[in-house]
Amino acid sequence: PGRGERPLHDFPPGLYRREIAAWELARHLGWGLIPPTVLRDGPLGEGSVQLYVPCDYDEHYFTILEDPAHADDLRRLALFDLLVNNTDRKAGHVLAGHDGGLWAIDNSLCFHHQFKVRTVIWDFGGQPIPARHLADLARLVEDGLPA
Repeated sequence: PGRGERPLHDFPPGLYRREIAAWELARHLGWGLIPPTVLRDGPLGEGSVQLYVPCDYDEHYFTILEDPAHADDLRRLALFDLLVNNTDRKAGHVLAGHDGGLWAIDNSLCFHHQFKVRTVIWDFGGQPIPARHLADLARLVEDGLPA
C-alpha cells in the first residue's frame, strides 16, 4: 500500500499505481504479460493487488530464454519494457507459469519521465520489431486508452 511505501529519490510516491498501469497497458495491447493487477483499499490505505501466478521458481529469464517456445513472449516483453520505460526488469521478475504462460511481475518502477530502461532483456536488441507487435501498437494508438 502507498502508506507503507519506501520513498525513492527518483520516483514520486504511488508506485502501486504504476503496477496497475502496466497491467492495464498490457491488457489493452492484448499481450497478457502482466498478471491482473487492481486497486484495493485496505487497512494501510490504497495499494495494488496482483493475481498470484503459480510457477516454477527455479525458472527465470535466463532459463526461459533457452526455450524457443517462449522467444516471441520474450520479444514482446522486451518491447513492453521499452514502452513502459521499465527501470527494474530482473531475471527473477520473469516467471514461467504452470499455465504455460510467461508472466512479468514487479512493474512498479515504470513510466518514468526520463528514459531509464534497465533490463536483463537485451538478447533481442538490434532486431526488427515483429509486424504483429507493431500492429498491436498501431491499434492502441488508433483506439486510445480508455479513461
